Amino acid sequence: MIKISVIVPIYNVEKYIRQCVDSLLNQTFEKLEVILVDDGSPDGCPEICEEYKQKDRRVKVIHKINGGLSDARNAGLKVAEGQYVAFIDSDDYVDLQMFAKLYNEAEKRDLDVCYCDYCFDVNGKIRPACKQQENMFLHQKADVEKFLLDMVGTEPQFPSDVRYLVSVWHGIYKRSIIEQYSISFESERLYPSEDLLFHIDFLSRCSKIGYLKEGMYYWRYNPCSLSRTYTTQKFFRYVDLLNRVKEKLDEHFTEDFYRLHYQRCVYSFFRSIVKYEALSCNEPHPLKRIKQRCQHQLMKSIYQSYPINKMVWKHRIFLIGMKRYISSLLYIMCWLENRINKTV
Repeated sequence: MIKISVIVPIYNVEKYIRQCVDSLLNQTFEKLEVILVDDGSPDGCPEICEEYKQKDRRVKVIHKINGGLSDARNAGLKVAEGQYVAFIDSDDYVDLQMFAKLYNEAEKRDLDVCYCDYCFDVNGKIRPACKQQENMFLHQKADVEKFLLDMVGTEPQFPSDVRYLVSVWHGIYKRSIIEQYSISFESERLYPSEDLLFHIDFLSRCSKIGYLKEGMYYWRYNPCSLSRTYTTQKFFRYVDLLNRVKEKLDEHFTEDFYRLHYQRCVYSFFRSIVKYEALSCNEPHPLKRIKQRCQHQLMKSIYQSYPINKMVWKHRIFLIGMKRYISSLLYIMCWLENRINKTV
């Protein structure tokens, strides 16, 4: 009877966990199980997990030694029984109709995965992301492959670096595909975008996907989250990630097919690194470090062949600044963009 297994990795989120779990157990869709994975949480989360297990038979609890987000998700996959699986972050929450709407579309259209749009929760103030303007259903393998590559990185002329969010938390995934191909999450302690690697493995095996325009996942802004912290040591993990992304793409596609998308992915990550170095790193000599990042071999490979002239002006100027190692220009552009974003 279980149609959806909802896996929730939990670590040090005592402040938020009840809102998250309540939003799952109060779904209008009842044929689900909620797998709470206590990843060695040092606060009151282990006791809260047991409390929910006693109150609702749909709750499973796993207590394990801390191994990180990916390890916790993989532990949940081992005991999941649903036709589909979902991965919810424990400091977020969802609309009470999210799984009913996702499952109904997935079942009706025999989808391998179905996503919904999402909203930001910034200190209790809700702002829709509005990333998807209309419902989208893809039923051809070639269209799904294009969707995946646009998730990795867009074509040169597209204004944003990605067209679709790489996070796994706003979709339901057919478990049979995960099991058939032994798909799992690689550690975020090795690669700082484990969801991207998962999607390359998963979507490359899909032929039918859906994306609903309604924002039903509430992503809580957390300035202390892994995605918002940066040190210069993290730079080397980004490089490892980009190399791993290429390895994954090589497993499924020819290089001619994915080259421009991968190159945009490299540029996107290095642009983020430059912004981190300029604005979020407390270490001295940011201009020197920015120049060093721009001189990295991965970026040099982009300078040689990427069609910079097809990019929109903002990205074109930034990439030219990187190519010519103009650290001061890049620093000013990052500072101005940050100021503009704060006023929006």
